[in-house]
Amino acid sequence: MDKTRTETIYFYAICRDGQSEIEYRASDVFMDCLPEYTLVSQKEITFALPDAKDILPRVIGRLEDKRALMRAAASAAITKVDEQIASLMALPDMSDQS
Repeated sequence: MDKTRTETIYFYAICRDGQSEIEYRASDVFMDCLPEYTLVSQKEITFALPDAKDILPRVIGRLEDKRALMRAAASAAITKVDEQIASLMALPDMSDQS
């Protein structure tokens, strides 16, 4: 049996304070309480959900990409700290200057 998920999508015209242009945006959040959002249309959309075995490799791939970015950022931060330590260790010993 195929699995599906139905979502309501809202399409808004948005005119923010001080702007003379209208933007359009789709959202899955009903924002009628915000005065700058005017509901244009809403639709029920049904999505076919993939089998876990079909989507899992893509999900894992995205997590591996995220891990690589995190490692690179951590490595850069560690390098900055190492440079700061080396710079401080290169300073003359201030306690000898009496």
